[in-house]
Amino acid sequence: KAGWGRSGAAMPRGPRGLGRPDKADAPAWDALAGEATPFVRHAFLSGLEATGCVQPRMGWTPRHLTLWHGDALVAAAPCYVKTNSHGEFVFDHAWAHAYARYGLDYFPKLLCAVPYSPVTGPRLLGRDEAARRALLDVLRRQDAGYSSVHVNFHTEAEDAAFDEHVRHRGGDGLGGGVHAERRLGGDGDPLGVRGIRRAVPPRV
Repeated sequence: KAGWGRSGAAMPRGPRGLGRPDKADAPAWDALAGEATPFVRHAFLSGLEATGCVQPRMGWTPRHLTLWHGDALVAAAPCYVKTNSHGEFVFDHAWAHAYARYGLDYFPKLLCAVPYSPVTGPRLLGRDEAARRALLDVLRRQDAGYSSVHVNFHTEAEDAAFDEHVRHRGGDGLGGGVHAERRLGGDGDPLGVRGIRRAVPPRV
């Protein structure tokens, strides 16, 4: 549970890590998700877990990040602790090998994405822009206990928010189109790759 706050509902806007989306009320979650895509809606995400398509032995441990104002859900992000890169459609084996060469562990990593679905869609689900920015700030600080935080296949509308936290670099054969990363560096990170890394489809 490293990096996940489990604060009481009395906090004005507190983060919570949810092991399953059904820990949040479905209508409240779906009100944030909207209807642009079914893949971030409550029924799809909870269905993946209820049917066993997503489970720890397959490398997917649900750690959905939520923000609350009192008892009201105001923002959410579908997140998973990954112990492999299967089902992401972003091939980051080169990163894993680079970590290994430095004697570091690439896994676990934290992934904000939809399992087995390389479909562009919103990743920061919030009732307003302020809530989404607060959610991103909490997501950015989740790398304690993880090699890095990844966001896959987010929408073009979310580019500006992520641009504040990452530095672009061109496609490098790792898959997923454009990758970007926010470098933190420091003695505990000799590769300088901790932070948020993202993948979006190529823009044509």
